[in-house]
Amino acid sequence: MKFKNRPEIWVGAAAFLLRLWFLQCFQGSIFFEPIANGNDRALYDRLAQEIARGRIMPPGVFEYMPLYPWFLGMLYAVAPANLWFAGFVGTIMDACTAAGIVFFARRLQVRTPLAVLGGALYAIYPIAIVYSALTMPNTLNTFLLLCFAWFVHGLKSSDSPGKWFAVGLFGGVLTLGFAGMLLVTAACLIFWIARGIREPSSKPVLWIVFLAGVILPILPVSIHNWRAEHHFVLITAHGGFNFYMGNHENATGYPVQIEGFRGDAGSLLFDARQEAQKKLGHPVTSKEFASYWSGRAWEFIRQHPWQEAKLLGAKTLKFWNYYDYDDLRLIPMLRLTRTAFNGPFVRTLDFVWIACWGLVGLIMARRVGVLRWIALAAMAGMIAFFITARYRLTVAPLLCVLGASGAESLMISKTRVRDGWIVLLAALTVMLPLRSTDFRALDHYNTAAYLLARNEPIPALKQSHAGLSIREDPSLYFVEGNAWFYLGKDRQAENAFRQALRLQPGNRSAHHNLGIVLQREGRTKEAAEELRVGASSE
Repeated sequence: MKFKNRPEIWVGAAAFLLRLWFLQCFQGSIFFEPIANGNDRALYDRLAQEIARGRIMPPGVFEYMPLYPWFLGMLYAVAPANLWFAGFVGTIMDACTAAGIVFFARRLQVRTPLAVLGGALYAIYPIAIVYSALTMPNTLNTFLLLCFAWFVHGLKSSDSPGKWFAVGLFGGVLTLGFAGMLLVTAACLIFWIARGIREPSSKPVLWIVFLAGVILPILPVSIHNWRAEHHFVLITAHGGFNFYMGNHENATGYPVQIEGFRGDAGSLLFDARQEAQKKLGHPVTSKEFASYWSGRAWEFIRQHPWQEAKLLGAKTLKFWNYYDYDDLRLIPMLRLTRTAFNGPFVRTLDFVWIACWGLVGLIMARRVGVLRWIALAAMAGMIAFFITARYRLTVAPLLCVLGASGAESLMISKTRVRDGWIVLLAALTVMLPLRSTDFRALDHYNTAAYLLARNEPIPALKQSHAGLSIREDPSLYFVEGNAWFYLGKDRQAENAFRQALRLQPGNRSAHHNLGIVLQREGRTKEAAEELRVGASSE
């Protein structure tokens, strides 16, 4: 094999080296090990450890997409709870994704420089680099969706039913990790039916075989859910609540904090279930939990159709917008601690280039067949819920392939004026200045929480004070109180917890911790009251 004739190898190698560099930087940072109950990283890490010990199925209904925990659990079975090994596998996989973009684009008859540019845009994308090193499902889903698109694009009516079934089976496995695959599968079927109307040689039986392949991997999960609660839950029980988070009166298109609910992944779902039980007046099954929250979302949609239409438009614009809303906020925290991505040049490598490239490609690309439908369906699946950078990452490789094909079409096009307007419109759409929340105070809080978890209270205090200089926030006062408590400064800790309660009277954790401080000071009556209030909120 001549490497000079295989540019995908060079792009993949460059992507791997970038990700390996980040993994080494990340390993030495305070953020490398997830905080227990902190966010989804901790959730997947815990689930994978349970799976590595042999518990493949949960005791109840699945409350998470099972594919990545199973995958990570297999890695942990080889190297128990080894975060570096899991990150290393992720770097290899994401490097293969970058190489796959070049390979796919060249197979679409795109000239090599344009194919390489498409792969390079993904290779240097900071969100892709970061998530390749995390115990999160995004890198796996991104790689598998690109492979699925490649397999489906190559399907022909002359192929055997076995091949169609195998591709469907692959799509069914991916559905266990990426819920948007349900829409992608529907889009593929619609594309084939529309093409079949024009082509008598199409064989509808192959579409049925493909669909059977998709259903087969999902069946064991659905059967397990039925046995657990005797209610039909296709894959997971949290889809209804996620749908509500993206469609209610205060929704913005990004995931927003639900008033009165805690922010970490485990506590958020717990609080949502408690709210459903309170409103329904009895303990709820997972099916009832999902139905309650999806019902509230649909009620909002029915009562406020115009507001929902504007919300869908906002989510569409936010999908293409240059701004990377990452709910884990890891890149800003890495910058605050000067771990990685510090230089001003690095900040120009965000989604803007992939978005412009991909949007032009989505409009201009030729001979891409079902690929355009897959990308649009995956995008629609996100818009139905909410937009984050890590979910958008799943579609980024497809946009890079479409962008390369679109650039090829521009190169050979003779309608220069029309093409110029299309490129200008795409750039304006991507660069549209949308109103967004100032997350700087949150970034200081998250950094302080990590520092405190690593027993570094003094740097944590500096971060909380920096955040409070931007905005008063109960979470910042709460983490400041914890830092003072660790340092043995009870008066300062008491003041910080009371400030948190002034801004958020129902903060159960602040009541509890204030009670501990008062108890240590010997103020037992006051301590008992605070502990009682904190316990009654649980």
